[in-house]
Amino acid sequence: MGMLAQETKIVVGKYPADQTTGGTLTSYYVNMGKYDHITAIVNFQTTGTVTAALYKATSATGAGAAIAGGFHYWYSKDTTGSDTLTDGGTSTAAVTVATGSAVEGLVVLEMDSADMQSSVADYDFAAVRITGTTGIVFGTEYILSNARYADAVPPTARS
Repeated sequence: MGMLAQETKIVVGKYPADQTTGGTLTSYYVNMGKYDHITAIVNFQTTGTVTAALYKATSATGAGAAIAGGFHYWYSKDTTGSDTLTDGGTSTAAVTVATGSAVEGLVVLEMDSADMQSSVADYDFAAVRITGTTGIVFGTEYILSNARYADAVPPTARS
């Protein structure tokens, strides 16, 4: 059996960030032109409402950013010590993943890079955007799989 780090590219999407006043935070954009699938894992703690979405863009700086319609998501609001992920289905809009006080949680957003494309532009970059109404602390990791150009070391995704 292969090791996850040998078969995929694991990238920090956003180092833990503290947004005490709420607002919108975007993780780093990764280059999906080199991979077929993205799994974004977001862990968070909040005292308000949190929404999450997978975004697509035409560059690493976020040019042409738009919600990547058709991402699938799972979530967990750890209010009772549970580690069960709830299947939220497929969404074309930001999804509310937590409400309430002192909620800790996890959201997993997934999408194939082919589903990010449109007839208007080549959307080769992806990122997670989190919006909170009040205090939120979160971090993001990406797992990129099915490298299009296989090497002994998976190709870089932060370009």
